[in-house]
Amino acid sequence: TLGPALERIGLARRTGEAEGVTLVRPGLIRTLGDEGNDSRILDYCDSLAKAYLEDPASIDPSLSSAAIALSAIRGDLALYEVYKKRFETTENPAERSRFLGALGYFREPRIVDQSIRYSIEGPLRPQEMFTIPGTLAQALEYEEVPYKWMTENYPAIASRLPPMFLVYMPRLCGGCSVKRLLAARAFFADEAHRVPGTEKELAKVFDQVNDCAGLRDREGAAVVRYLNEFMNAK
Repeated sequence: TLGPALERIGLARRTGEAEGVTLVRPGLIRTLGDEGNDSRILDYCDSLAKAYLEDPASIDPSLSSAAIALSAIRGDLALYEVYKKRFETTENPAERSRFLGALGYFREPRIVDQSIRYSIEGPLRPQEMFTIPGTLAQALEYEEVPYKWMTENYPAIASRLPPMFLVYMPRLCGGCSVKRLLAARAFFADEAHRVPGTEKELAKVFDQVNDCAGLRDREGAAVVRYLNEFMNAK
């Protein structure tokens, strides 16, 4: 579905193309590279990211964030340190956001461990502390990491956040896991883990998780059968 769409509009901006096309391209690239694990897209983003590090003005600015993020998926510790340093030293707010977001895209286990700890130990502003956990939560192999990080470090996190931000902590329980959802309900039942509004936010998460889990129960087997038949036919 998405591959042909990107083929039609191309990997790079074309002269005179509509603004809507320019805006949709990064999203297609992100999805194909991240969820689709498309090696051609990842190679392309690696090349763009390398060029950006040497000269940010050398690549299409509309692709900067996608390129930096996706280049981290196959990145090693050396690249992680480069991105972390760029985040810490830049005075450009957009670039700061770009490199912080990329830290959550690294997939090597030891780097993931460093990234999640950096969310507390690094020089992050309060509103930036959930960037890395939020990104990791989208990777199936690490979807438990953000919730574990939050429950194990709640006092340290709470000490750095204004109460107005603490109300959003239940969002780290989202996804499709009913087991995690029940654990979260017990966790937030503790007065030490609640602020005004927590119950309302937790109720929203309950709805989202139950919808996701219900859809998986109803349609999961059928989707697996279809994909197996599709692959066998090829």
